[in-house]
Order: sequence, then C-alpha cells, then structure tokens
Amino acid sequence: MLDKAIDRLCRLFSLLMVACLAGMVFGNVVLRYGFNSGITVSEELSRLPPAGKKACFVLAHLLMLWLCWLMARGGWQQAVMAGLDKARK
Repeated sequence: MLDKAIDRLCRLFSLLMVACLAGMVFGNVVLRYGFNSGITVSEELSRLPPAGKKACFVLAHLLMLWLCWLMARGGWQQAVMAGLDKARK
C-alpha cells in the first residue's frame, strides 16, 4: 500500500516537472520570438562564470555516477533474487 502511494507520488512529481519544463521552454520561445525578450533566469544561468560552470559540471557528473551506482546495485539485487528463486524451484 505504501509502495503504491510512493510510486504515485513520484509519478505525479515527474509529470509536474516535465510539464513545468515544457511550459518554460515554450514560454521562452514565445517571448524571445514574439516580444524580443526572454525569461531572465534562463539567460542568467547560461552566463555563469567558469567556476560556476565547473561546479555544475562536477555536480552533474557526481549525480550521474550515484544514479549509475543505484542502477547497478538494484540490478545485482534483482539478479540475486532471480537466482535464488530459480534455485528454489
């Protein structure tokens, strides 16, 4: 029961984030081409100093490595469970 609630909450959060991303991109395109301006936050983030870009680069790669570790650990756990299940049959 709790697993289903967490799954639904994560799916809802993902849906909201994708909708926000699509809305922001669409709004920025309309503002840029229609009114010759854009969303200032996106403009400012693209002009980070080199130290900020490097920090974002390192943070993004550390997050990616952590997610790869989670996938590998989960895959290993699934393989172990499948092996134990076959051994019992």
